[in-house]
Amino acid sequence: MNKKLLTTYTIIAFIFLYLPITVLIVFSFNKDKISSSWSGFTLDWYYKLFQNTDLLNSLQTSIFIAIFSSLISVVLGTFTSYALYKFDFKGKVAFQSLLQYPIITPDIVIGIGLLIFFVLINFTLGFFSVLIAHISFTMAYTTLIISTRFNGIDKNIEDAAIDLGATPFKAFRFAVIPSIMPGIIAAFLISFIISWDDFIVSFFTSGVGTTTLPVKVYSMIKMGVNPQINAISTLLLMTSLISTFIVIKFQNNVTG
Repeated sequence: MNKKLLTTYTIIAFIFLYLPITVLIVFSFNKDKISSSWSGFTLDWYYKLFQNTDLLNSLQTSIFIAIFSSLISVVLGTFTSYALYKFDFKGKVAFQSLLQYPIITPDIVIGIGLLIFFVLINFTLGFFSVLIAHISFTMAYTTLIISTRFNGIDKNIEDAAIDLGATPFKAFRFAVIPSIMPGIIAAFLISFIISWDDFIVSFFTSGVGTTTLPVKVYSMIKMGVNPQINAISTLLLMTSLISTFIVIKFQNNVTG
């Protein structure tokens, strides 16, 4: 394919993807409440955003769920990865394959499946239902990332620590964990981003009084595009970009 033509296609694709996001960011600073024309620069929408109790409560819910689900997923993912790294057992390949299903399964299938499951066991929809739902799919990502790090360390490092007098627990804590720490941090950050941005699974598994920020923004859009939505979307975007930048940094350490 002609190089100029390929370059043109690439530029058009980037414009198509990022122009709407750029417009959203620009109009979050627009004085006019109707996002159809530019009428001057203002930070009022950000000021009003932080006075919006409902949005702040949703933001707090999203932060707590993202942090707790990421922490639990990292712990579970670390021990699962360690078991896969350390032991050979019957059905290991099948188990590794099953761990990948939450990654390739459509979110709407996961959301509906979890909703039906919670209803069947009479589990009240709320904070903990969303937390469990997020753990159920973020654990697949943390396990995959941490397993990659395990595959890159010397398998004799733990045995060497035990030979030097460490207990198996101390060998794991002081020899293995530091070796995989870049993978653990990267797994936590990726899990946080996925949980933070999730809408579909949260929509199906959240109950009355527990609304994550993406679900809240969706409900606000039904009433029309409020400039506060542009402001909160810009903050969400910045959070994701910063987290992704940190993830890339630690991923370089994982693969390096």
